Amino acid sequence: MIDKIRKVVAQAKEDQMNAVEKRITSLKARAVLMESIVQDVKEGAGKFKGRLDRYSDEVDDLHERIDKVNKWLGDAHEKVEFLMDMEDKKV
Repeated sequence: MIDKIRKVVAQAKEDQMNAVEKRITSLKARAVLMESIVQDVKEGAGKFKGRLDRYSDEVDDLHERIDKVNKWLGDAHEKVEFLMDMEDKKV
């Protein structure tokens, strides 16, 4: 009877160890998957940062162009005012 109990206990311990080993294997597989996902996210973030930098440069260029156009419009406005003043003086 004691031998039978010992066999059952031994089998239970073995089953428990097998379950623990399966869980460890499962966790290792998850860790590998998570590492892969993290790497993909890092690569995606790098690509996004590259695009963001490029867009930022384009926005800076557009601001420079807008500043030039605003200056040109300001100069044109001054010339129009000058010509209007000259026209008023002629009349």
